[in-house]
Amino acid sequence: PIEIAVRGLPEGVQCAPVVIAPTQTEATLTVHASESAAAWVGPLKIVGRTSMDAADAVDAQTATIMWPVSATRNAVQSRLCDGLILCVNIDDTAPLAIQLGEGTPLDVKQGEKLAIPIALTRRAGGDAACVLRPQNLLAKTTLAEVAIAADQSQGVAELSVAADAPLGEFACWLQCETKIKWRDNPQALARAEARLQSLTAELSSTADTEKQKLQAAVEAATAQVAALKQSTAEKEVTVWLPSTTQRIRVIAP
Repeated sequence: PIEIAVRGLPEGVQCAPVVIAPTQTEATLTVHASESAAAWVGPLKIVGRTSMDAADAVDAQTATIMWPVSATRNAVQSRLCDGLILCVNIDDTAPLAIQLGEGTPLDVKQGEKLAIPIALTRRAGGDAACVLRPQNLLAKTTLAEVAIAADQSQGVAELSVAADAPLGEFACWLQCETKIKWRDNPQALARAEARLQSLTAELSSTADTEKQKLQAAVEAATAQVAALKQSTAEKEVTVWLPSTTQRIRVIAP
């Protein structure tokens, strides 16, 4: 097993370490920013280790996708890069956050089942029903998708472990499909309305020789506000959001 962790996170931002089991080749790290996290931009370091000795940690090599899968290309093209940069954006708040488990590793015996609690934090725009699907499960473990109604914020994911499932630790998470109500860049509308108000006030106190020029600017600003009211109007969109990760240890009966 390889434990993967993130270093260099600012205050108010967390990322729980995950484990890649010997029978797996990948895992997912989920970065979570609290509502009180400050604005921040900086590099992250991802490290992996196969023992409990922190001195054995090895830096991960970062990469970026150049070309995704498309209708004419059935492969992802990527390249290595110098680092991984994180930006904490305080101008927008996520309408929904999904907590899987309680942040501590859980044990389950071969041949048994494990109930894992799910908690949703619903904010403005995140009131729709949710469907949560498991990701990164270990071989011979199963977890059915979980549906949480629009008027609920709690659920339970039940993990079933086969009697011959491999022993060891792994990390799984849930992908949440839901609809959110969203306004695209409402700040642009606020700026345009403030500019229109300023131009209108200036027009009323300007000499006649300058009014024609200002009138044209007011008309242009009015058209911009009208266009932005349409583009920034609230809309409902389908999104896929990650839950936090849950570490699970499969142990012998």
